[in-house]
Amino acid sequence: MNKVIAGTFALVVGLTLAGCSDNESPAEEMQESVDQAAENTGDMMEDAGDSMEETYEDATGQTDSAWENTKEGAEEAGEAVEDAAEDTADAVEDGYDDAKESVNN
Repeated sequence: MNKVIAGTFALVVGLTLAGCSDNESPAEEMQESVDQAAENTGDMMEDAGDSMEETYEDATGQTDSAWENTKEGAEEAGEAVEDAAEDTADAVEDGYDDAKESVNN
């Protein structure tokens, strides 16, 4: 889980340092990239939960309510990481807008 958060943070920092396109502001580009990273992270967590469930069922030949709870927990953790990444993107965009306004005044 910490690797996912660290990866998302690294992505945000990398995008902050990256150049901008002519079509979108750096904050917009960063927002899109972080949103996509958050969505991908959520999808990966869901896929990991599904894979773990399938492996368990293949190994034991049964399903288990405790296993379902574990899978749900993994999916909730993925959603929490996605939400945190989106909040981070919003904060970065707000900071960019504030800095831009400060320079223009």
